[in-house]
Amino acid sequence: MNACFLLWLLACVTPLAWADTLLTYAGSLIPNGLATNIGAGASGMAVDAAGLLYVTDISNHTVRRIDPATGQSTVIAGAGRSGFSGDGGAATDAMLNAPRGVAVDSAGNVYIADTGNHRIRKINTSGVISTFAGTGATTFAGDGNAATAANFSGPQGVAVDGAGNVFIADTGNHRVRQVSVGGTVTTVAGIGQSGYLGDDVAATTTSLSSPRGVVLDGTGAFYIVDASNQRIRKVSTAGIITTVAGTGTAGFTGDGGAATSASLRAPAGLALDGSGNLYISDSSNHRIRKVSAGVITTLAGTGTFGFGGDGGAPASAQINSPQGVAVDSTGTVYVADTNNVRVRKISGGLISTLAGTGSNSFGGDGSDALSAQFSTIQGVARDSAGNVYISDSGSHRIRKISPTGLASTLAGTGVGNYSGDNGPASSAQLKSPQGIALDSAGNLYVADSSNHRIRKIDTSGTITTVAGSGSSGFSGDGGPANSAQLDTPYGVLVDSQGNIFIVDSGNNRIRQVDTAGTITTLAGSGGTGLVNGAAASAKFTLPIGLSIDSAGSLYVADFGNNVIRKVAAGMVSTVVGTGSNGFSGDGDAATSAKLNFPRGTVVDAANNLYIADTGNHRIRKVDSNGVITTVAGSGTPGFSGDGGAPTSAQLSSPFGLSLFGSMGLLIVDNGNRRVRLLAFADPPGAPTSVTATAGNASATVSFAAPAADGGSAITGYTVVSSPAGGTDSNAGSTGLSHAITGLTNGVSYTFTVVASNLAGSGPASSPSNSVVPGAAHGACGAAANVSSLFMPSSNLCSAGSASAVSNSSPWRWNCVGSNGGSTAMCSAPVGQTVSGTGASRVSVAGSNWVVDQVGTTNGQPNTAGAIRVTGDAKSPPDPAPAGYVFAHGLYDFTLTGGTGPATVVINYPTALPAGTVYWKYGKTSPAGAARWYIFPGAVISEDRLSITLTLSDGALGDDDGTVNGVITDPGGPGVPLNAATAVPALSPWALATLGLLLMLMTCGLRGAGVSRSADVAGR
Repeated sequence: MNACFLLWLLACVTPLAWADTLLTYAGSLIPNGLATNIGAGASGMAVDAAGLLYVTDISNHTVRRIDPATGQSTVIAGAGRSGFSGDGGAATDAMLNAPRGVAVDSAGNVYIADTGNHRIRKINTSGVISTFAGTGATTFAGDGNAATAANFSGPQGVAVDGAGNVFIADTGNHRVRQVSVGGTVTTVAGIGQSGYLGDDVAATTTSLSSPRGVVLDGTGAFYIVDASNQRIRKVSTAGIITTVAGTGTAGFTGDGGAATSASLRAPAGLALDGSGNLYISDSSNHRIRKVSAGVITTLAGTGTFGFGGDGGAPASAQINSPQGVAVDSTGTVYVADTNNVRVRKISGGLISTLAGTGSNSFGGDGSDALSAQFSTIQGVARDSAGNVYISDSGSHRIRKISPTGLASTLAGTGVGNYSGDNGPASSAQLKSPQGIALDSAGNLYVADSSNHRIRKIDTSGTITTVAGSGSSGFSGDGGPANSAQLDTPYGVLVDSQGNIFIVDSGNNRIRQVDTAGTITTLAGSGGTGLVNGAAASAKFTLPIGLSIDSAGSLYVADFGNNVIRKVAAGMVSTVVGTGSNGFSGDGDAATSAKLNFPRGTVVDAANNLYIADTGNHRIRKVDSNGVITTVAGSGTPGFSGDGGAPTSAQLSSPFGLSLFGSMGLLIVDNGNRRVRLLAFADPPGAPTSVTATAGNASATVSFAAPAADGGSAITGYTVVSSPAGGTDSNAGSTGLSHAITGLTNGVSYTFTVVASNLAGSGPASSPSNSVVPGAAHGACGAAANVSSLFMPSSNLCSAGSASAVSNSSPWRWNCVGSNGGSTAMCSAPVGQTVSGTGASRVSVAGSNWVVDQVGTTNGQPNTAGAIRVTGDAKSPPDPAPAGYVFAHGLYDFTLTGGTGPATVVINYPTALPAGTVYWKYGKTSPAGAARWYIFPGAVISEDRLSITLTLSDGALGDDDGTVNGVITDPGGPGVPLNAATAVPALSPWALATLGLLLMLMTCGLRGAGVSRSADVAGR
């Protein structure tokens, strides 16, 4: 998706035809990805046999699985909205309602206490969800019958034993119930009346009070979080109940003594480790308590709620109302730090955050915009460079989506308050920001609504107040705007002259700040009503949105009057709506139509007016003839329709609007916490002339562009293999030749190609010819890394001794081996080292760096003009970059023993062809994957007989990426086959490193050194 954003920007210069495609531009209710980058309100927890952590995300009505080893979080159940649906289908499409408890059986089935739905749901190992227990009714019924016919009341805990029996904390019914392997439900603790009737009796004859959790030991006994009794109870295998922690009085006492003499306050979660130690979420004491051999201590939490202490001792950390707790086989403890909206991890005597951003609806900064989480989106604006700005009112932030699709926070700390003027916007505090607008210079203006101010963020990121004193009211006309009173401003815009217009919503006025900073009232008398005429005497009722046309006329979304008003030449008129809320009028005059609490407007270059008809869950358009139509939204609130007809899609309370250049319309789909894009384009047609060429476990697929691009530039192609398998190494690129790797040798494949543009993916092409990938045979092909030298298969040995040429190179190897063998040896003919010049092929200068004569690749001497291959697996795993020929082969040398930069000169016996560039294989950023890239630090001599490289240990160009006194360098000179061959871009990290290296070169750090002759081994 990231590549698409950039290409969308480039395509803005392309004339587009109107079409009907809607897609999501930014935002996801329940994204996957790095757990610390996702807002998730943790409640219940469980660990499976593989050490994976399951968490009920109560605030987002989902269940997540977190891999503690990688930090990745994946939604396994829940669509992100509360409700009940989905049985029999994919769990990720189902609706849950405030799930709390979770458990996993030995087979990998997941059980969920779907608390708000009064059910236990089950996800099988195929990801299909069903109701395991409960009808949805909130009474008590069903003991002795099938669990699916029983009634539960707000169950909060669930556990499963080794035999597959499921235990349920039936919280509202004050019972613990069991569902046998056969599916029959019975009560195993509690009589159904809230209270405490004593211990050392049969568990089915005494009272519980709002049990919240249940956990099983290995003997068949189980423990109960008897929450309102402020106790942890145990039911033995004989069915006798006792108290193991808590006195029954809420409080905090007892650390260091008997757990039965200690006080708890609202215990919520419970876990057992393999040694029988008990872990308790002592929720209202903001602690995790541990019971070992009957003695209770505090494991984590100071008792003062808050967030702090990561990286330190758990007992010195602050946690806030923890709910669930779990422990894995290694003794690592996981805590649902619920009110901190995090999952904390206790391991090795230290506490840290495993998941969560601290907000249940804020996350995704630094990630793709489609993985970003928003709270309550109000406004949206796009600048001329393609950056999109979003006012995330509920999180008190302004977010930014770059042209490459990365989300970040531009302004706001997440705390709703006022601070930060004249400093960085990222450190400032906003309070419920609403509308936003850009001026022609790229400065962003924010209606900081609950601070009763208009703030400005300049292009350097500094924030100031340009209007509003911060005190709610009405005053200041004729004076400085920043001394005037505003009342809950919702909208703002800036005209081409730099005048600022403010929707002063609480004052029912439109106000203007001129370029000198003086504020006046442009329209509105301050009273409520629907009165047209002279602007000074007109009346509005809670105006919200504001836009401007090419003539300078203003359009106001008069929310409370259900109309759109126009302010022009000192007069106010109604241009859309009758004043009655409802939905009607499509195809007729806009003045006869009904709107339903409209909030946003925008006008395009052709003076078409677009309206966010919020209560009708539609986007409507009024053309230059005054006729109104619906252009997006079916009228039924919800989320659906991406990639399809916009008028069949579901929106939910759309708010702000902004033009996406000439390419489409950005829509704040507030109820869905997304920004949607109404694309003025069709998907492209199918690519043509698809042909495939087989390689070793790979294929190259070439094709021609579609005859029709849909009215928008192609943003990428994807190749699909049949049968399924392999990876399109160039997926999403616009190149017309893609390398498919990871195929199975000996299997026949065909390939289809799909093109995409702004509007989405088009139809698949016709299949290619069939090809059968296979390894090269014979002495050279037997060794895996000989093929990675990219010698054409037609030149490889078939058996015995023969000659192999790498891309018609002057360097020629004689290869000895056996057909199908595991090793091969290749050496250059005598006298073919330097074409008679007598100079060394490779020389190095720097602080004691020398070329490694042994070579870490093959363990054999790299004598001049020779290369020895022993089946080494360290060769680059990816094929040679498409579109390039390596006329002089690929080289792999290792430098050792030095510090600082090393200058390497590679000499060639004949001039390199014009257009040669030096390719490297390795990482271009510390966290990135190794890949082929053009090394910008390579300097080709004027006569093209040498290439000079400046390398630094652990930096760009050092394949191992580690500062360890060794520089490894696989690479070689490549020549493009045609002028259109693309050059891949480097990451910002790589460019910064290059800058450092070039700076070092200019500082004279080349230093003389020892030059040694060496030939180099291909990996």
